[in-house]
Amino acid sequence: MEREVTLLRSHLENPVEKKILGVTFYEGRLGKFEVALVRCGVGKVNAAICTTLLIEHFAPECVINTGSCGGLHSGMSVFDVIVANDAVEHDLDYDEIGDPRGAIFFPDGTSEIFMPADKELSEKLLLSAKNCGCNAYSGRIASGDRFVYSEKDREEIHSWFDADGCEMEGAAVAQVCTVAGVPFAIVRCVSDGIGATKVSYYDFVEPASVISAKIIADFAGISLT
Repeated sequence: MEREVTLLRSHLENPVEKKILGVTFYEGRLGKFEVALVRCGVGKVNAAICTTLLIEHFAPECVINTGSCGGLHSGMSVFDVIVANDAVEHDLDYDEIGDPRGAIFFPDGTSEIFMPADKELSEKLLLSAKNCGCNAYSGRIASGDRFVYSEKDREEIHSWFDADGCEMEGAAVAQVCTVAGVPFAIVRCVSDGIGATKVSYYDFVEPASVISAKIIADFAGISLT
């Protein structure tokens, strides 16, 4: 979200802007870390392009992807936070030829369905989320290039993959990082869920952006003002 990027960018020390293939990166210091901050855009392809550029041009020690997700089971509330323990691409469907749904076939001949996030990094982010007063927990993030809005679709994705949240970018970030050998984490603010109180996008986006930015700031050892 642009608002989230703006909040974090305003706290960068000595920021430097770089544009690569139309993607804008902001380098600088955020608390105790040197960072490259970027908004990847919507969808798995945009996320994969952005993550590839990030790794190739900035050589990060880790990648943290933040944003929002839809909840996939009851008991979830708007503005809950999920820190991914792994990610899966729910729209990869090979049923017709017999390969397992969600399987990713890597260039080296290996395959994976669930791509694990870095455990230590994720645990630290989970602690930061709780430090910010969030109802936060670990879970599985499912990504696909479609907006999931019906109860039937939510229940199907949850049934197939035992996923907790669905969105459109996280697993693509995970795939690129897995291939590149770069540790990653995914943090998601829940926008809605089965049985949850409905909140309009315009009422959700601002506070959700603040929540995500505050979590990253706490992780970096600073407070947003």
